[in-house]
Amino acid sequence: MPKSETAAAIFDRRADRFTAVWTLGVLVLIAVTFRLWLGVSDFPQIPLLVSFVGVPLIADWVALAILCAAVAFLMVGSFGQILGLQKNRNRDTTRIAAAICAVALLSLFLLNQHRLQPWAWQFFLYAVLLTLATRSDELIASARWVTASIYFFSAVSKFDYQFIYGLGGTMAQTLAEVVGFEASEWMNLIAVLMPVFELLVAVLLIVGRTRKTGVVLAAVFHTALIATLGPWGLDHHLGVLVWNLFFFMIAAVLFWPATAEHDAPAQCRSNGPLLAMTIALLLYPILPNCDHWIAWGLYSPNNSRCALEAVQQDDESEAVFQRIDLGKRSLEQLNVPIYPAARFQFGVAQAVQKKENLVNRSRIVIKSRSDRLTGERESTLYNADRQWSKNNRVFFFNWKPRKR
Repeated sequence: MPKSETAAAIFDRRADRFTAVWTLGVLVLIAVTFRLWLGVSDFPQIPLLVSFVGVPLIADWVALAILCAAVAFLMVGSFGQILGLQKNRNRDTTRIAAAICAVALLSLFLLNQHRLQPWAWQFFLYAVLLTLATRSDELIASARWVTASIYFFSAVSKFDYQFIYGLGGTMAQTLAEVVGFEASEWMNLIAVLMPVFELLVAVLLIVGRTRKTGVVLAAVFHTALIATLGPWGLDHHLGVLVWNLFFFMIAAVLFWPATAEHDAPAQCRSNGPLLAMTIALLLYPILPNCDHWIAWGLYSPNNSRCALEAVQQDDESEAVFQRIDLGKRSLEQLNVPIYPAARFQFGVAQAVQKKENLVNRSRIVIKSRSDRLTGERESTLYNADRQWSKNNRVFFFNWKPRKR
């Protein structure tokens, strides 16, 4: 077999495995977080655009059914190729199914921005790339760059006061305890080294000669995260652990080298739309005010946020403001963390205020993103219903809850 054909066959097999992993990941994670996608809980839904506020829930079910059908079609086809049960490769059909996946996911995002979970956004981007790619090597090239960029931007977001002196230190201490070491005053230094390690993974993965080392370090990175965030550590929800597993599997499929002479450099220069989309997906996280999760601000708590505080009686029968934990409600009702944007949390807080008759005995505090160097935030207080109409345009995207 000629060398070029061997390289093409390698890319075809890699593309099949890549498609199989991410489609399986979509179905598993939707199953784990099904209440979020079905809209069956009491947790408020906040559409991304105000024009979707009045759309009935049946639209969500239709979009979800279409998504699952298209994803299942792609998954069965890719596994059929891997197992040798399907010999004919119809790229046009695959691209159409991927486009349906992308449109269905986008529709579900528009109907409720809470669904913009990092894993859902990542899989949406893969569906877009698969739609535009005309060859396997093009798909692999673009997917490699996008996947490495997630590690890169995630690492950059952690060079932040809130992470190093907050969650990062907690994660470092938890990991130390899990592996049997005693926590010490060096935990903050270890917190600094975590994004350095993640940044190293991104660089090693994208350089051809060091991909194998990058995959090995990625395995260490995700294993450490699962150990830290799992039930023996911080006990985060199941979706985080499942996503870390699938993320590593995708990285291994994309970057683990075949033979050096046959794993020819993948390129998408001849495909203008795919190249333009890949560049756009690499650059959009640097846009000002880009949402925290879709800019890959993972585990870094410097996002804007909103707090709902209701008047309660303390032990001495004095009226004090106590925070209502909206994030805890999200985890309990949907099995996902609350969307990390003040805009979304503002809408959730307003819906809870009205549903629980708290409008005249509660306040909403909107907090800006924290300063990277000092961790300080600016706060804005809203404590009366009459202010909602005056501040309808305080956010660029919609904050109004969906009508039930």
